Amino acid sequence: MSGLNSSKMRYEKIGSDTDASSTESLLSDPEEHHYTRPTARSRAWTIFNSVLFCASIGFFTLGYIQRHPSNLEMMKRTSFYCKPPLPPPSSSTAITNNYPAPVWDSIKLGSHDAVVSGSLWTHNASDPFRDFTTPNPDVEAHWQALEDIRVFPITSSQLRRLGKDPAVSVKFPPSYGLGDDAYMAQVDVFHQIHCLNLLRHQAWKAYDHEATIRREPYRPLHWIHVSHCTDILLKNIMCAGSVDVVTYQWLESQHRPWPDFDVNHKCRNFDDIVAWQEEHAVPVTWGRNVTRPMGFQEVRMPDLFFELNNVTREFVAAASKEDFQQDHMGHGP
Repeated sequence: MSGLNSSKMRYEKIGSDTDASSTESLLSDPEEHHYTRPTARSRAWTIFNSVLFCASIGFFTLGYIQRHPSNLEMMKRTSFYCKPPLPPPSSSTAITNNYPAPVWDSIKLGSHDAVVSGSLWTHNASDPFRDFTTPNPDVEAHWQALEDIRVFPITSSQLRRLGKDPAVSVKFPPSYGLGDDAYMAQVDVFHQIHCLNLLRHQAWKAYDHEATIRREPYRPLHWIHVSHCTDILLKNIMCAGSVDVVTYQWLESQHRPWPDFDVNHKCRNFDDIVAWQEEHAVPVTWGRNVTRPMGFQEVRMPDLFFELNNVTREFVAAASKEDFQQDHMGHGP
């Protein structure tokens, strides 16, 4: 019996009336166990830990982006305009790194892998830009569409980002409704295409789009234009400096290695560039109808221009002033 009583007492100690009453007290009298407000010190630690956590997430995300940039970010790294800019020449305007980079800050430019087919002997009928053995009117139409150089507005801040001086840059007239901070610009690649098309026309001699310049014998200005375009293309090719690889093949009837000009490239989506220009360019006539306002600072024309045209600088200045007065002041009664 003593053993049973001992067991019973141990049982009663685990499930005692005191414990039951404590449980009932917790359930029936919650006011005796009220919530204690955190102190100012504990709140400060909570805020500090939250800020530290958010900062850690931010630094981690930034580090990940820097280690795994998008294709567009990688292309931006190759652009001068996405790096610290040069100060504009002949200007005391302060330069910072906070100016937006024209085009790059708004274009959605993708890239793709492509085999650029450049076989000497095989004509790809789907290539709209290759005449092959004779000039082709359809090919000519495609070239002319690409050579359509359009202009678009940029701000004075963007001009400074390019290392240019707004004081000598062309503004769009106020009548265009673009505001008082709209300067004229164009995308460089379309000028390069224009230059290539000029050399193409020179090679074919079949399309006479500038009859006053291209008539035989050619005027000196024509050859200056050809020289300018050749130089522009060479410098851009050298600047891009493609290090993609051309391999060699054994070609039927040839006893020496023949280069395989079907080369694998990573190409920018040119259609994205065309789409950007279409979206941001002003109407074609706007770019053609801009005239110089009175009192605007000019950039000096090289002497060669006056020598080739057999006129003096003073004569041109006087004629320009007269033309301006007629355009802006009328011819009088």
